[in-house]
Amino acid sequence: MDSMRRAYQKAVTIPLNNVEHLWKEYDQWENNLNRLTAKKFLSEKSSAYMTARTALREMRLYTDSINTNTVALPPQWTSDEMTQLNLWKKYIEWEKNDPLRLEDEAVVMDRVAYAYQQAFLVLRLYPEMWYSFASYYQEHNKIEKAISVLKQGIEILPTSLLLHFYYVEICESKRQLDDVRQAYDQLLNRLDEDIDQIKKTAQEEIDRLQQEADQERASMNLSDDIDGELREQLRAREREVKREQETIETKMKERVEVIARACSLVWINYMRFARRTEGIKSARALFSRARKAANSTYHVYVADALMEYHNSKDATIAGKVFSLGQKTYGDHPDFICQYLEFLIQMNDDNNTRALFERTLATMPAAKAVPIWLKFLDYENKYGDLASVQNIEKRRIEALANPNVNLMESFLKRYCYLDIHNIEEHELGVFAKKMQLTDATGTSGALQAAQQEQQQQQQQMQQQQQQQQQQHQQQSGNRENQKRPLLEPVHPERYPRPDFGQWQSFKPSARPTSASPIVTTVVPSLPPSHHHMVTPEKQQQQQQQQVKLDPMMSTTAQPQPSTPNQASLPLAAAVAQPPAPVPVVVAPPSVVGAAATTAAAAVPTPPTANWNTAHMMQTNAPPPLPDAVAYFVSNLPPAQTFNGPMIPPGELVDLLRNIIIPLPPQQQQSPHPPAPVLPPQQQPRSFSGGGNKPPSNRGGNYNNNRPGGRNGGGYSKRSGGGPMRGNKSGMKRRNRDDYDDDYQSHKGNIHT
Repeated sequence: MDSMRRAYQKAVTIPLNNVEHLWKEYDQWENNLNRLTAKKFLSEKSSAYMTARTALREMRLYTDSINTNTVALPPQWTSDEMTQLNLWKKYIEWEKNDPLRLEDEAVVMDRVAYAYQQAFLVLRLYPEMWYSFASYYQEHNKIEKAISVLKQGIEILPTSLLLHFYYVEICESKRQLDDVRQAYDQLLNRLDEDIDQIKKTAQEEIDRLQQEADQERASMNLSDDIDGELREQLRAREREVKREQETIETKMKERVEVIARACSLVWINYMRFARRTEGIKSARALFSRARKAANSTYHVYVADALMEYHNSKDATIAGKVFSLGQKTYGDHPDFICQYLEFLIQMNDDNNTRALFERTLATMPAAKAVPIWLKFLDYENKYGDLASVQNIEKRRIEALANPNVNLMESFLKRYCYLDIHNIEEHELGVFAKKMQLTDATGTSGALQAAQQEQQQQQQQMQQQQQQQQQQHQQQSGNRENQKRPLLEPVHPERYPRPDFGQWQSFKPSARPTSASPIVTTVVPSLPPSHHHMVTPEKQQQQQQQQVKLDPMMSTTAQPQPSTPNQASLPLAAAVAQPPAPVPVVVAPPSVVGAAATTAAAAVPTPPTANWNTAHMMQTNAPPPLPDAVAYFVSNLPPAQTFNGPMIPPGELVDLLRNIIIPLPPQQQQSPHPPAPVLPPQQQPRSFSGGGNKPPSNRGGNYNNNRPGGRNGGGYSKRSGGGPMRGNKSGMKRRNRDDYDDDYQSHKGNIHT
């Protein structure tokens, strides 16, 4: 029981993922044992549990973004790698701040060590993490643990200069000199092995390319007599092989140079260690080894010469070291500059000028640019004006560069250290540099944007290719498959409107007593029309079919009506009467259906047929209502469209293959309908010929009823329905025959 309690009490004070669940279990367990003692034990650990729960929430802010599902690889310093490295650093720093408020420092160190061990699972090839771990132990006076950590890191990273230098520094502070020498020697040997391995690999690659080229030439079975074209191909192949070999060799030299500079840095620090611990003679012995090493640079000579000058106070030995280095690195401008700087400090005017002249006479002009600058600066500071002008002229002639002119040389002579007032305030060089920097940054941003745009274009092209392939695959069985209307649009790529600024439209019912909507755009009246057409006649002309004798070949003209023009309202005064239109001769079997349709029809607004007729008469596009015209005027121009492009072929195929139900069989007259007038202001129209008054017996008088019970709504002129005295020879339809025609218009029929 006591062991279980200790386990629970320790678990609830650790920021585990299930610490809340553990606390509930511990609470239940204590209460099941004894409610009196449970309150005591729970109150003792309550504060520690609350701290652990708070620390868990804080820790998740650091650890949730850390990717632990990866393999440790050598750093390539990408953005993702840098992000993960910074996240681990922040988490470890959080652990160092003791978020659990622990009283035992050893426990805090154990938690920090655990955090470092977790980081090494994915970052063990980063020397920075090993250095940070060892320095943490050193700060807390745990030197042995720091040395142990560094040894582990050196075992994993045997060529790390950071870990080796930190290790030898700790060992030197503890006077473990043999360990220091051993570490330096092992590091130098390992670097030499890496250089040898790089050279060996590069040589093997070069030999392989040459062997493949020889085998290819041998397989061609060439004779002594070959034509010129084949010989040119062989030469081109040889040039290509040689170019590849030169590329491999160049890369090899670059890698070797990097490691050789590291070797020189190791030799320099090794000599400094020997001078500090054993004196200048031990350092000279190490310099003798270093200059004989195959993988060292001129830095070793410069470091040893300055060490001799500042420690032994003997400029002669330092000069001999520089002279010894000049034999090997006489064509290296950086070494010559260091040598000249030493001679200038020694105030050795003769040797300085001699070294200038000797170097400029042997070194190529492209490499001698820094030597010329130093020579010009030396003469400007310590020589006379004639010597300065002479060196300036020689420099311009030797370099033969358009950027190197008298103005440039003059400005270099009349400046000192960081004082460049002429360039900054009189020539605007500083502003030009800023503009160039901004342009470079802008160009970099533009290049990044262009690359992103190119990637998007490539993605769009790939999508279009996929769509084309799908179109080709589905073209064979298009009848059996349904094509999608559009491909995926990916709305996240496009800006979204602010829906909070939208106002929802609330439609309201239009009162029945409201006046009709009249558009401001009115078609012009043809000059040949001088009569008015009533709505009844206009409706009959639009929805009725004319019944004529089959033998008639003439056309029927509409009869003009002569109502009082002064009594018409303004809407009727601006109405447009139809032009004379030929009457369509319909077979007798269609007349009955036409009569039923005309009886059930109601006045309708102008349709597309009227627009078509108006276009044919006036050669102008049909007008648009005010609402439609306002809507079209607010649409953005077509060139600003940046959304997905709809393939026209897909849309045409969709419209061509869609099945649209046909409208009811109804023929409309091409006459444009007149505006609908109020019933109390409509002029009376007589369907019969002449000026006969209306009759109550027949159906000739419309009386604003679209088809009456007695007459059927047909005029005598157009071969109307059966009535008294009318010998049409057609059988009268019963009332039941009109049921189908009235089903869709029952609400509009006047009984």
